[in-house]
Parts: sequence; structure tokens; C-alpha cells
Amino acid sequence: MQKVLSRWAALTALVLALLLAGCSGQAAQTAEEAEPASPMIFRVGDAVVTQADYEARLEEAVGPILVQLLAQGQTPEQITELADQQNVRQSVLDEMIQQELLLRVAREEGIGVDTEAVDAEIEQRQQFLESVPDSTTTEGAPAAEGTPDAEGATSGLSEEELADLREQVTNEQLVLQVVANNTTADMFNSKHILVEDEATANEVLERLEDGDDFAELAAEYSQDPGSAETGGSYGWVTRGSFVPEYEEAAFTTELNEPVIVQSQFGYHVIVVEDREEGRPYEDIEQLRNSSTSQQDFETSFLPWYEELRAQAEEEGLLEIDEEFDPASVPLPFPEGTELAPASDDATDGDAVPAEPEPESTPEE
Repeated sequence: MQKVLSRWAALTALVLALLLAGCSGQAAQTAEEAEPASPMIFRVGDAVVTQADYEARLEEAVGPILVQLLAQGQTPEQITELADQQNVRQSVLDEMIQQELLLRVAREEGIGVDTEAVDAEIEQRQQFLESVPDSTTTEGAPAAEGTPDAEGATSGLSEEELADLREQVTNEQLVLQVVANNTTADMFNSKHILVEDEATANEVLERLEDGDDFAELAAEYSQDPGSAETGGSYGWVTRGSFVPEYEEAAFTTELNEPVIVQSQFGYHVIVVEDREEGRPYEDIEQLRNSSTSQQDFETSFLPWYEELRAQAEEEGLLEIDEEFDPASVPLPFPEGTELAPASDDATDGDAVPAEPEPESTPEE
């Protein structure tokens, strides 16, 4: 059950879930483009999101999880109760509002995207989509030559589908770049040469003092494969990424002066080139790869976003239909899933038993 809780919790993490899996969904329509038969649930500027948009996003976000939970033996009633405990439907709505607000920030600030990164992501997703069997095709039976299924297997996505995918990936990149720009951490920029013993470390230090090139010495001496080929440099990293002995030197030693530090890995000859408190993340990859991104996200980005949203509401930029209740939208269970009828006189004995809380364990 803890794994189940983790899945739902991932949906309530908003942008943090986007960092790990990529945000989804198309950009909102303008008021003129919105489907009149579907009521508006919120608006950011001219971008309108309807209930139909919300239902589609809900299915996209939680549909695969519902299938997994049903396969694990959970009943629809248990899953619904769990989803309500985790406030999943409200979280999906909040995520959609967040995406539209951040897309607006990206446009206002003129943030661009790395077209090569977009192309690479599209290719990866296209390969994944093409590898998924068509659920309408009988298992084990290849589609007949000349049929639409056979043509789809070789031609891939249609032009319209590719255009939609490109828009989706581009929006993801824009949103994540806004997140990176507004997530800060204490960072340092250093380079090091890792050796086994103190004598070798002193030898490296002497050569540096004699004017030898750091990058050449790193290639010659360093036993750290992660940095030896980059001149010993890891670039900007966040506090908490390296062992304590290294980081103490990174935040206390004089800049551009080599020092020797011992850690569990051996002896580091370190040169700290720069350090900065509250430095924004450089890009999406740094945010994704940082071991402290979740903590930094919670302490710096979320307060910034909460202020952004409050200001948008105050200025009338964000308008939300207060009568829309996400809990009134049924969870998108697979077609054919049987739900037990609601009972007004259900007793405690009829209710689905709650999963007991796990015993607390010391942190690892």
C-alpha cells in the first residue's frame, strides 16, 4: 500500500512531478477557440481551460495508475477513497493552473527552448509510442498488409500527431525552464584531482604551484572518471551534492587557491573557482540531475509560485470558476469497471477498511 500512496503523492507534487516525468497536456485555448459545450473552469489571461480539458488531463495523469492498482487487486472503492485522501483530483487542477501561469511567464520573459533537446525528446517519445501495441489488434496476430494498422506501424505518427507532440514537448521545456530560473540553492564551482595517498596529492600540489596546467594534471593523475576528462571540473553544483569534507573546503577556502582535502574516497586537490548563495539553477538538466532539487524546489520555487498565483488572482489575470468541484468528476477507470452503488445507510462495517499506518522507522 505504501507504493500506492507514493504513486498518488507523486501526482500532488505538481511541478516536481513534471520534473521527473515531464508535464503533459496541450496549451489552453483562447476564449474564441474554447468548445462552447464545455464550461470554463479557469482562465489565465486569454487562455481558457474547460471541463473537457480537465477530464482529458485527469485521464492522462491517473488513468495508467488506476489500471495498475486494479491489476494489483485494489477495488475501485478502495482506489477512490485513497485518491480522495491524497486530494488527487484537486492536485490535477492545480497542476493545470500552474502550467498555464508558468507558460505565461515564459512568454513574457521571452524564454526560448533548446530545439535539439526538443527534437531528441520527440524522437524518444515517438519510438516509445510506436513500440506500444495497438490495443485494437488481436494479440499475436500481425496486421494484414495494406491495413491502417500495418501502415501505422511503419509510418509512425501522423503529421497532426507529431505537431501536437512538438507543442507538448515545447511547453514542457518552457515550464521547466521557468522552474529552473526560479529555484535557487547555495552553489559552488570547483575542480579537483582525486588521488589515493597524501604523497601523490602533495606532488600534484607542487606541480600546480610550479605553474602546471590543472586540466592536464587531472588527466594524468585523477582517479575520478566523472571529472578527469573535463579537466577535473563538475561545474556549478548545489550544497549537499558532495561529501562533507569536500563541501566544507568548497565554502571556506580562498577562491582559486589549491588545497588538499581527505575524504572516504582518498585525497582531493581542490580549487574552488566561485561560490554563490541563492544562485538560480542554470538549466533543466541541472535541475533534473541535482540530488538536492526537491529540497530546493520546496524552499525557493514554491514560495515564489504561491506569490505569483496570488498576484495573478488579485489582478484578475487568473479567474477560477468557484462552482467547479474536481471531486464531482469521476475517476477515469477503464471501461467496464464495475463500481459498487453508493449507500446512504452504510455502516462502519460496510466501509472499506483503512490501511494501517506503517510503524515509524529511523531515517537511513
